[in-house]
Amino acid sequence: MDSDILDGIARVRVEFLAANLKPPTTILLESHEEGMRFLSAVRQTSQWVVVIGSPDLGRPVEMADGSAWMEVTVLGIAVRWPANRTATPDGSWSYT
Repeated sequence: MDSDILDGIARVRVEFLAANLKPPTTILLESHEEGMRFLSAVRQTSQWVVVIGSPDLGRPVEMADGSAWMEVTVLGIAVRWPANRTATPDGSWSYT
């Protein structure tokens, strides 16, 4: 999956543009586990250097229905997966 994942996203953009269509703005992954595998593969492939708390690790996005998703933007396409929500000691929520 490693280098193929970035190539695949680039191909999606190219194919849409070749058909004179706007490329998709968002790709939804089915599970949190798939999101973590995707993020790991992209980080290994692109050799990202990230800082803890950086949006490069994914940022939470709340949808209109109240569901929470993690999102990272890769090659201009937002990739989202279901977030895990955890209560923090101060009574707020943390998303991973």
